Amino acid sequence: VDGYTHEEVGYHLHIMLEAGLIRGADVTTHGAKSPEAIATSLTWAGHEFADAARNEELWAKAMELTKEKAGSVTIELIMKLLASLASSALGL
Repeated sequence: VDGYTHEEVGYHLHIMLEAGLIRGADVTTHGAKSPEAIATSLTWAGHEFADAARNEELWAKAMELTKEKAGSVTIELIMKLLASLASSALGL
């Protein structure tokens, strides 16, 4: 991925694998700088997250609220926040 090191990409794939957002394999080797994984596909939860995060307006609002209220939050909370914002946008 342009602009990111191999280690950064591998680490983020690793935490996405642990979070259940992707299917793949842990390919961390002894002596590696950080955990690494390869992705083979998105899980259902990964598709749900990608669909929710794809809306740039909702994503920006979620990030703004997160920075303003909490600083940092878990991916699970971001997913809930995106779903809540989408529901509000639809008048639900």
